[in-house]
Amino acid sequence: MAILIIIGITAVIAISIFLAGMTINKPIGENTLNETRSEFEITPGGLGYPDAVSSGPLTITQYQHKLSENVFIVVSGLEPNEKGNIRIFMPDGRLYKTIQYDGSVKNGFNIYFKPDTSKARGICEQEEIVGIWTMLFDNDAYPPVHFEILNEHLEGPDIRLTKAC
Repeated sequence: MAILIIIGITAVIAISIFLAGMTINKPIGENTLNETRSEFEITPGGLGYPDAVSSGPLTITQYQHKLSENVFIVVSGLEPNEKGNIRIFMPDGRLYKTIQYDGSVKNGFNIYFKPDTSKARGICEQEEIVGIWTMLFDNDAYPPVHFEILNEHLEGPDIRLTKAC
């Protein structure tokens, strides 16, 4: 009986890892339906953050980030009928991450991620991370949000992220 439980748990973990690794790798241009949306806004003092960037219910707590720094995202005020994905694109237009939201389950949440080199994502050098990133809502429900990763490291100027490829 213990062997069956272990096999079951292993199967669930393997399937979860497989599904988590699946992303739609459309270039950013194929994910924008309405180019007439207004640009992002930097909201001084937005949610208590001096240089927060917001669009609809989404706020990035600061516009500029250094390499190895977490990007903090606050989503608040979702309506019960709002459900979809927020897609995060790298400066070259590659999809980096997808965040799902469902206002009928939760009207807000906090999440963070740390852009990093990754063989699995095909990000070999830290220079691929540097630049203006874009966050898009499904069906252009809200205008895109942009933030910048600077070519500066948190730990000092001579530190580099590990080469992944």
